[in-house]
Amino acid sequence: MATLINTTNEALSELQTAPGGGTFNNMLFSRLAQPGWNEGTFGSNSFTNYTWGLGYGNAGGGLDAIYGLSPLAGTNPPFGLSAFRGLQYWFDGSTFDITYRWGNSISPPPPPPPIPPSAYDVLIEFVITDSSLNYSIFGGPNTPPNYQISFNANAGGSIATTQIPGFTPDSFVLPKDVYWIMTVTTDATWWGGGNIELFINGSSVLFSGLAAGTNNFDYTSSGLAGLTNAGGIALEFYVTP
Repeated sequence: MATLINTTNEALSELQTAPGGGTFNNMLFSRLAQPGWNEGTFGSNSFTNYTWGLGYGNAGGGLDAIYGLSPLAGTNPPFGLSAFRGLQYWFDGSTFDITYRWGNSISPPPPPPPIPPSAYDVLIEFVITDSSLNYSIFGGPNTPPNYQISFNANAGGSIATTQIPGFTPDSFVLPKDVYWIMTVTTDATWWGGGNIELFINGSSVLFSGLAAGTNNFDYTSSGLAGLTNAGGIALEFYVTP
């Protein structure tokens, strides 16, 4: 399990460095504690190091906080070492996880042709981002979106809860708020209509009808942000008639 500051002799430079140690040329605590995760190598690269701060500064008043931290705002927020003690800063598969499951309850089209068997399948592409929808927590700008999860939800099909592809313990920042972008693609010719619902850690953050072709969603335009909990992030995608 990866923790950052959990003893009184932990180096302050750990607040802006890669896991395992490093140096930083300005040890002023208020400077080290401010940047949010999307201001370092995971996001805008305003800082050359990883940034594990309280999300105050260029991050926009604390919108991109790490799980367990309370984001600060204002002209002179009260930074303190106690805010960082004993926190979990990275996804660790033994403690935190990122999982997904899906179900498509629309029945496949009956034979005979011309409607193809795949006419009611749905392609879902999904990424977790920063609050401005510019950067993926899995690394890389979202222009075009850097999708971490992409799968075909075939009509009448489903999968049980599984770990997201490409997951590596201690490699991805653990965000407090789950901001997201999703593209859902249906058959442009044969799609007969249906809905998509997205749950994050058991809470519905999107319910919308699906048109034929490409359907674009994100937490600002059509849904809500989710929240990380003690298990990490559990994503559920459901396609219904």
